[in-house]
Amino acid sequence: MRTATLDRLNQSAGLELQGLDLESDPPKLPQQMAFIEDATHRFQAYGGGFANGKTTGGVVKAILLSILFPENQGMICRWEGNKLRLSTMQEFFKICPAQMIDPKGTNAQLGTIKFKRAFGGSTILYQGLQDKLVGTNLGWFWIDQAEEVPEDRFADLVGRLRRETALYDEQQHLIGYAPQYGLVTFNPEGSNHWLYRFFSQDSQDKLDNSALYMASTYDGLKAGFVRQDYIDGILKTYPEAAQKRYLEGTWDSFEGRVYPGFEPSIHRIPRIPLNPVWRLFESIDHGFTNPTAVGWWCLTPPCPTCKQPTRILVDQHYEGDGKGIAYHAAVIKNKRAQLTLPVTVTYLDAQCWAKNQSKGQLVYALRDEYVENGIVPIAAAKDWDVAYSRITQSLKACPGSVHPVRSPGEWSS
Repeated sequence: MRTATLDRLNQSAGLELQGLDLESDPPKLPQQMAFIEDATHRFQAYGGGFANGKTTGGVVKAILLSILFPENQGMICRWEGNKLRLSTMQEFFKICPAQMIDPKGTNAQLGTIKFKRAFGGSTILYQGLQDKLVGTNLGWFWIDQAEEVPEDRFADLVGRLRRETALYDEQQHLIGYAPQYGLVTFNPEGSNHWLYRFFSQDSQDKLDNSALYMASTYDGLKAGFVRQDYIDGILKTYPEAAQKRYLEGTWDSFEGRVYPGFEPSIHRIPRIPLNPVWRLFESIDHGFTNPTAVGWWCLTPPCPTCKQPTRILVDQHYEGDGKGIAYHAAVIKNKRAQLTLPVTVTYLDAQCWAKNQSKGQLVYALRDEYVENGIVPIAAAKDWDVAYSRITQSLKACPGSVHPVRSPGEWSS
């Protein structure tokens, strides 16, 4: 991936590169190449289905912005720091030639990468956006899986695009300053999401000087990024709405009902006494800007046919208005006292484990505050896609299972 991309960006930057060889999984899609080569738009987005080369495109662009503009400083982000390190940064180090990196200025614990002076001497910072942002000026940023990130975090990063990276000619005369870029790669989350509002051509709130590039999983198949059996697996296990989002990359995948398999005539039942053989679980979805939602779930004994229990939501608590954790913890304990079964396990959304809260010199996680108030949870599933697939599969009734209200096997309305 040397010729067209580097030559064009070389020319636009007025720089000469030597020895760059990005051979690991090079870009192949026209949409992907257009995203990488875009040196015009301040804000750029590359989205669509699974396996369309989004992360590879972001990595290549991050490398180019680091070497084409010497002494630049950018940031690679994702909502969860652990996923960033295990996924996005793994791809970065797979693609970026090791000879370009200065080991003396690179620190995995601090999340810093330093390029050798021969390759621009730039710095890349990387961190999860659940944590407090490092107070620094940036020449560019890239958010991978940006659909996971709240709008205010994107706005914070835009506010940090104020680094003036000077550009010099061969005689060391100042010829200008490097452009600044905000980059996002994503799977579409629906037309209510900030990604749609800021980047879609159909949005009245589209950002000035922005560009959107889209490719589907089927485009990735043609480019050789995945095999047909990968797509076949998704077609067999994902509902139609999820297929549109994850394969076709459409914006309206989850408009209307979030779970198309939900049928009120089947899944909604009157309040019933709790059976002593059932197991009771608790789930807490802590609200930052949205209300906090708590559910109490009973699991029946496994069905003899599918070997899976029936899950019954037996009570819930849903409230916002800025109520603190101490308030919600008191409600939870009061609800527990009203139920006739002991709580087996309490699940709390995984983002509450991030140490992004502070009181004076103390830095703590929201999970710590729940524990202080007598609620001891374990982390819920981190991967939203996996959790969504589990829920949609659970909504499919097994003919052999026992309906909690109707006769055995009677699941239809």
